[in-house]
Amino acid sequence: MKKITEKYCGTIAGTRGYEGIIKLVDCPQDIISIQEGVPIKIGFSLNFTQDFTLQSFTNEYNQAFIKLKEINSNEEVAPLKEKGIFIDESFINYKNEKYFVEDIIGCNVFTKQRKFIGEVTDVLILPANDVWEISNKKQKIMLPVIDKTIISIDLKKMKIVVELLEGLEDL
Repeated sequence: MKKITEKYCGTIAGTRGYEGIIKLVDCPQDIISIQEGVPIKIGFSLNFTQDFTLQSFTNEYNQAFIKLKEINSNEEVAPLKEKGIFIDESFINYKNEKYFVEDIIGCNVFTKQRKFIGEVTDVLILPANDVWEISNKKQKIMLPVIDKTIISIDLKKMKIVVELLEGLEDL
């Protein structure tokens, strides 16, 4: 039996503007972004859906909006009203995504400027926040796991993008 990986991401409530931007209700609050250009399904249930391509997703002031490549006017949205949207879970980024230590160890770490820093070789579980040990041929860097430092984590590609705090490489 095939495992279902599509997640319910909200119901189409209407439009915003005149270009077919779709307003969603009942969108899970912990979704912060959805990858653009990915396939999505729209229907009353996962078994009865139409396929579309996500052009963009925005979550503004606890209100979610999507734009589909195939939809360019409010009239084209009308038949989709009150239907749910379903998206493969691997394309969704959650606000408080949880990771296991063994998922993080071995990931390659890069700066926002795409500079390779090293590989996560250890995770220290501390009271205030976790600290990742990032090793390369020259040094070991102890990176605090806080909102300011972690930009993105892609476990499928084993890639982490970070913002190094000033002076962290010099320690």
